[in-house]
Amino acid sequence: MKKRKAKSEFGEGLVQQLCYFTNHFDNEMAREVRSVVAFANRLRTNSFGDCQKKLPLKGYARVQLSMIFSEEPKLFRNLSKSLSKTKREREKLADKLQDKVAHMIELWANGASDHLYGIKLPDKNPTKLNMEIFGLRSRALAMGHGFNDQSRKLCTMENFEGLIETTKTIARMIDRRLGVKSDPGQWQ
Repeated sequence: MKKRKAKSEFGEGLVQQLCYFTNHFDNEMAREVRSVVAFANRLRTNSFGDCQKKLPLKGYARVQLSMIFSEEPKLFRNLSKSLSKTKREREKLADKLQDKVAHMIELWANGASDHLYGIKLPDKNPTKLNMEIFGLRSRALAMGHGFNDQSRKLCTMENFEGLIETTKTIARMIDRRLGVKSDPGQWQ
């Protein structure tokens, strides 16, 4: 009697699993990651204009900032005072935000990469498509399932966006393989 391999509760396949994975690119957590990164960039350049009194974040991103402010109340008593601080002090806050961003990306990747456990490679032989799929799976799982200092170092905005670009590349490769003309168009 053959033992049946356990199936992932997240399903299996190739295109279907890639679709499930891409659903996470614009979920609430992904939007909040982008929001905190944009806030940190604005903080570094002190480009807030008239919105210095308002925290332009909500949801989990706002909670993350609240945690930072409560951890270091002397430096971050309120946002408008923080923004009027020296460049060095603003950069210190932005660096602290980067640590939180890494944690947020790690949590995002943990949920998103679950869909890549059951991904099936189209060929038994190593092809460029298989290598891209394997690379995507490996990077996403390393980012989302390590929960250690090594995996946290992978959780950068560059790698986050890299997963999106790799997934788009794989989609175009699948189109070519199916003989479908692929054109990303002007508005991706």
